[in-house]
Amino acid sequence: MKHLLYFFCLPFSLGLFAQCDLPEPYANGPTGSNLTVLLDSGFLASLNFISPNPYIVALTSSNLVVGSADLALDSLINGMQSVAVWGDDSFTNDVIEGAVDGESISLQIVDGIYLYELSSLSM
Repeated sequence: MKHLLYFFCLPFSLGLFAQCDLPEPYANGPTGSNLTVLLDSGFLASLNFISPNPYIVALTSSNLVVGSADLALDSLINGMQSVAVWGDDSFTNDVIEGAVDGESISLQIVDGIYLYELSSLSM
């Protein structure tokens, strides 16, 4: 498996002139196949969240949420957080409930009304 990680921080304001649906946190259970992304303390300390409960989501190219983690200060461990990105398993062949092999995943932070695109990686 090839894993590429790129960090970009592009703020998108969702004010009066634009509306979109913010991604919700991951609600499914474990799929038996995953990738873990670590957000280190230096990176997280550089972000100035405006919301008391920011979170990060992992999305497939079809906007399927395949992972999430809470980024509130009381949820961090030594200033760090990890995100489990769940892959599709072989048990449910008729349903895709996770990222498939080779799929591009984007990481987005939801901070109140702001959405930040962080990176792209491949499963």
